[in-house]
Amino acid sequence: MRRLLSKRWFTGLGVLAAAALSVAGPLFKPADVAAQSTPNTADKLPDAPPLKADEKDAAGVAVTFRPIGADSKPLATDTRVSRMLALFVADGAPPTPFLRAGRFSAVFEGDVNMRLRDTYTFSAEGRGKVTVSIGEKVVLTAEGDDFKKAAGEPVRLSKGKNKITVKYESPAAGDSALRLLWTVKDEYYAHPVPPTQLTHNAGGEAVAKGMRIREGRQLFAELHCFNCHSAGAMDAKAPIMPELKRVAPDLSDVGGRLSKDWMTAWINNPHALRPNPHMPRVFAPKGEDKGSIDPRAADVAAYLATLGGGEAKADDGPAPDDTKVSRGGQLFTSLNCIACHEPPAGLPENAAPAEVAEGETPPPARVPLKYVKAKFKAGALVKFLQNPAAHYASIPMPNFRFSEADASAVAAFLLSQAAGTMTADLPAGDAAKGKALIVTAGCVNCHAVDQEKPATFASLDAIPKDGWSRGCLSADDAGRKGAPHFKLTDEHRQAIVAFAATDRSSLSKESPAEYAMRQVKSLNCNACHARDGKESLMATTYDAAHKEMEGTYPPPKGESAEAFAPDQRAPLMTWFGEKLRPEWASAFIAGKVTYKPRPYLHAKMPGFNVDADALARGMAAEHGIGATTPEYPKPDAALAAIGSKLVGKTPNESFSCVQCHAVNKQPALNPFEAPAVNFSHARERLLKDYYHRWVHNPLRLDPNTKMPAFEREDGKTTITNVYEGDARKQFEAIWQYLLEGDEIKPPAE
Repeated sequence: MRRLLSKRWFTGLGVLAAAALSVAGPLFKPADVAAQSTPNTADKLPDAPPLKADEKDAAGVAVTFRPIGADSKPLATDTRVSRMLALFVADGAPPTPFLRAGRFSAVFEGDVNMRLRDTYTFSAEGRGKVTVSIGEKVVLTAEGDDFKKAAGEPVRLSKGKNKITVKYESPAAGDSALRLLWTVKDEYYAHPVPPTQLTHNAGGEAVAKGMRIREGRQLFAELHCFNCHSAGAMDAKAPIMPELKRVAPDLSDVGGRLSKDWMTAWINNPHALRPNPHMPRVFAPKGEDKGSIDPRAADVAAYLATLGGGEAKADDGPAPDDTKVSRGGQLFTSLNCIACHEPPAGLPENAAPAEVAEGETPPPARVPLKYVKAKFKAGALVKFLQNPAAHYASIPMPNFRFSEADASAVAAFLLSQAAGTMTADLPAGDAAKGKALIVTAGCVNCHAVDQEKPATFASLDAIPKDGWSRGCLSADDAGRKGAPHFKLTDEHRQAIVAFAATDRSSLSKESPAEYAMRQVKSLNCNACHARDGKESLMATTYDAAHKEMEGTYPPPKGESAEAFAPDQRAPLMTWFGEKLRPEWASAFIAGKVTYKPRPYLHAKMPGFNVDADALARGMAAEHGIGATTPEYPKPDAALAAIGSKLVGKTPNESFSCVQCHAVNKQPALNPFEAPAVNFSHARERLLKDYYHRWVHNPLRLDPNTKMPAFEREDGKTTITNVYEGDARKQFEAIWQYLLEGDEIKPPAE
């Protein structure tokens, strides 16, 4: 009972700490508890000082890369934002897409923001050469193949901003790596400097230029500019930038899946049916009536409707079934579909936009579903939900691995609510004209349609410098002169023009860390996961989301209608890169892991149609960790035996871990509402350093965790008859036990 009470006390404390920190000001987010030697007092800390009017603080630090040695091209330097004071560049790879491979230097500049003054000691992991300064004072220097050998000098960090500069030089050969860590006072375990305490001046010219060019590069790839405009010697069929490998939907049998009327409306004006689509408006009606249907759009739709089974009609759906609709509504809500999609019935009339803190980027516009019934042919929606990528390999919609029954239930719910209809007087269109138009208008340059060959347009090299303000990038019809109309802001156009001014060789290079930065945003990971002090969209819009869904499906019978209980928070994403082995993370992102790590969550991690390996490598690189991790050795049998006893349930001799954690086929004994991750998965999932940091102080890494801290401030635990209470030795014994992996056996008690 003592430990059960202790667990609940720590859980409550985590909630209180998170609540207190959430109102502490823009610079300091919940994970800032990591900077305190006594995180349990976080609810008593004073508010952070407000920003000055002339400051443009943003998360992360600015890092400037510069080649060492031979001529540097195409840019002498390259600056971007880094969320961590860390990097990893594999041997032979360029440090950024805008620099050549080879030796380089990297200078990180920004501020470490403190709630209270205290004394810290910096340390580092990695290889090469590094110098760390706080203000003008050098507090750490290290050189060689193992930065761990260097000892830092204690430094007093003041409340508020502390200027930090980290100068790094890569080694002469091999991988380049850096991780900056710190300890406070007499703490024995070093932790990475948390991203929630790092800021930089976003108004700096170098960082603004670097990020603008990167935005242009990303837009250039995502909008498939290469599909129409070749780039001389660049091989568009074998790019290195992962986004260049993505394809548009395959239309070879689209007539068997989608309704002709919906295709007519979509081709005529994608911008009217979906916010921020990559698909441009290819056909624009002439004259004043911009809302009318261009006959060319109807012609193309008429031709596409003949592909794959003749003219398709919209799905009227099965006869109403309250049980199926209720099940589908529950799934739609509990799987967090509402975070990326508007309710199928549309938003309430009084719906307020999501609140966005000053300086933060608003969440992506949600995809409406009110036309889903008008879009899909009978039965096609169920098949789409079971495999969204079947006809669109690069679709952003992930695969939830629905069974046929669950897919049918979700489809029934969507079709019961989606009331959007197409205009009744749509032109019939001429299929013969449409077949010719899909070539001359450039449709087949992006979309696969039988064996049609793409059209030829001007190469990038043939576009004059002043031509980048015309055509596809023009802000008005006069400048476009019939070119496709992409939904771009002025900032988007400026970014693409800035990128076009480079030699575009960056498209044949890639930085895994930068790919991860882009994909975390593009995949809308923050919809479900909190990261770097920014709460998840679902957590911040919990009440609003449920109001949106009220009355949209019959209440479930015999079970609670509540989908998001307090224990339904998705795992914190801040530390994924140093927590998860990249090999396992890659499989998990791709949806190839067959088990559910957290069985208590209603939601589940879907499989994403991205380069999962590159994303996993990138998340690790952000934390200064390589793409592959050494295979763990066999566990030390003697230590594992001690670890087995420590996780057991014997009073005063164990931590009772088995109360919450399953051990292979043995379920958790008394997990309350949230059984924790099965111990049999630890070996394949976790990196050892993170495990030790986690058990040392779980609340420091995640203020909302239910995991209690068993180690006291003196480095001891209450289990004094094992290693005289030495927490480090006890936790290492447990680690050896966890290394038994899928052969692990429950404690023999």
